[in-house]
This record gives sequence, C-alpha cells and structure tokens, in this order.
Amino acid sequence: MIKLIIAFLAFTVLTSFKADETDSVKDYLGIGESLSFNEKIFTLAWSSNPTSGYYKQEYLLDSATVENYNEMILVEAIKGDISPKLAAQSKIAELKELKKNNPVINWNLYERKNEVILDFVITDNATKYEWNLYRYSTVKDSTKQKYLVLQAYSYKDILFTNEDLKPFFNRILENRDAFMRKLGKLDLSEIKISK
Repeated sequence: MIKLIIAFLAFTVLTSFKADETDSVKDYLGIGESLSFNEKIFTLAWSSNPTSGYYKQEYLLDSATVENYNEMILVEAIKGDISPKLAAQSKIAELKELKKNNPVINWNLYERKNEVILDFVITDNATKYEWNLYRYSTVKDSTKQKYLVLQAYSYKDILFTNEDLKPFFNRILENRDAFMRKLGKLDLSEIKISK
C-alpha cells in the first residue's frame, strides 16, 4: 500500500505517460468521457488502472495528444483513508528536492475544509514549463469506500527566451484565483469504479 501511495503522490505531469496504441481508453472512475473546465470541453484521452485500487485519467482538448498538449485535466484516485494534507505534503517534499537543482520551481499551498490545493510551477530546467493546480480531497465511491482523489489542471508551454517567461507567469497571476475556484467546482462528490 505504501508503494501505491508513493506512486500516486510522486506523479509529475512533465513526465506524462505515453498510451499504448492498443490500449482502449476507459472511464474507470465513472466521471464521464468529457469534463467542462473554463468554458472548454476536455475529452478523456488516456486512462490506466496500474494496480488494484489505483486509477488515472487524463482529459485533453480535441487537438491535443498526451505527448503534446498545452492544457490537461487529470483525475487520479487511490483507495484508502489517506489525508489530502499528507498527499500535498508528500508532493511538496518532491518539489523541494527538485528545487535544489532548479530554482524556478515554486509552490503555494491552500487548505480548505476537507481539501487541499497545491499551486506549483515546474520546469525540466530547459524549455518545458508547467503551471499545475492539484486539488486533493477525500471522496466515496458508490459502495461508500473512501478514496483519495486528485483533480488537477495543467498548463504546459515551451519557452525559449527570457521574453517568453513574462507572458507565461502573467497567465498564472491573471488566472490563479479563478482557476482554483473552477477546479473546486468540478463535481466529483462520488466516483463509480468500473474495472
């Protein structure tokens, strides 16, 4: 179980998984083939059930692929009574390690009733930059089993010069509060696990 938790908590969007072309995409969590966020429709593009009790789903805009996207909605769920705060703290520990060699990496933590939102910027130390909002909460499935659920928004861009950085960080400043509210409105009050 500990290994499963670490796998869940350590996920970094910069290393997004590549879907096998023979794999079929399945809505394991029963949350729909599409999700609406910021007046855009994101469609389920990739999903996985890597181990028992652990599910991952990635939603993209129509023209995007898992390997090449600008915006993504990610939903992960792991069975168990796991604290959202513990999940966020584990992610922050990962970010602290990365920041030792990459000063651009930064984060903010927001605690709300029964959930935690982690707002962070990460980069590959070259040209890939990401802004991520991670919302951790506890949700019950249709059989009342508890799951730690991660709902995330990721914005990725390729930046080559210092002039490119300003619009990227301005986007974060202009949208942070509104996007956190919108992420909080994604209604996953119950999941319906399908194997």
